[in-house]
Amino acid sequence: MSFSEWVSRIAPEIEEVRGLLDQPLSDEPELLWQAARDVEARYGRLQYLLAKADAYLDVAAAERMPKGKTLTAAEKEAQVDALCAPEREVRDTLKGLLEAVKQRVMLAQSRMAYCRDVYIVAPRKGGA
Repeated sequence: MSFSEWVSRIAPEIEEVRGLLDQPLSDEPELLWQAARDVEARYGRLQYLLAKADAYLDVAAAERMPKGKTLTAAEKEAQVDALCAPEREVRDTLKGLLEAVKQRVMLAQSRMAYCRDVYIVAPRKGGA
């Protein structure tokens, strides 16, 4: 499958994750738990998509490496970077979404712990 076909195919998934991340977390424990589950469920898929994006970027870089020209290593790197901008953009987008999902889950866990501490009264020692 070509890179552009792959990107078209995964675009709805990317938008879905963005939509989940755009929603603020609720202070209501049940809604907070549901939001955390919804976004966490995309974590593994994003890891897979990031790996695929890295592979597309590696292949593109190898294919677009200047051949037969006398360029410095820095010039070659700059040229390959420019020629692989679409692949790098998708890869960086997926990397950012994956990090945002991780952060969202950690924030939800912290808020759940806070809710637990606020709403659950610890039993007293010694009866009464």
